[in-house]
Amino acid sequence: MKLTVKHNEITTDLPYGELQIGKENGYTPLNLLIASIAGCSAIVLRTILEKKRITYNEFTIATEIVRSEVLPKPVESIHLHYKVKAEGITQEQLEKALELAVKNCTIVQSVKDSIEIIETIELIL
Repeated sequence: MKLTVKHNEITTDLPYGELQIGKENGYTPLNLLIASIAGCSAIVLRTILEKKRITYNEFTIATEIVRSEVLPKPVESIHLHYKVKAEGITQEQLEKALELAVKNCTIVQSVKDSIEIIETIELIL
């Protein structure tokens, strides 16, 4: 990845288009961090559900972050709460699938020693 930095913008070209990073113009680094953690976890969970042949209509992930009050205000914890609309699965099976996803998510495993990652899951029928 190569970033181009100009006076009021930071951009990078990615396979699916240009990514703009910044406080006023684009995604903030904090947005990208949270999206990377949630996105990685979602991809791994989706793969696990598909391999187990679990039919789901969709799932959502709500994120909540806690930051330190001390500058530079690092992220202390991130709570990812999944709501999964699925059939043919129990809450317990979903929780086991999520545990497996956490263990296999590259991004979660990369930050787990510096940011507490809390993941909960809820079955929606």
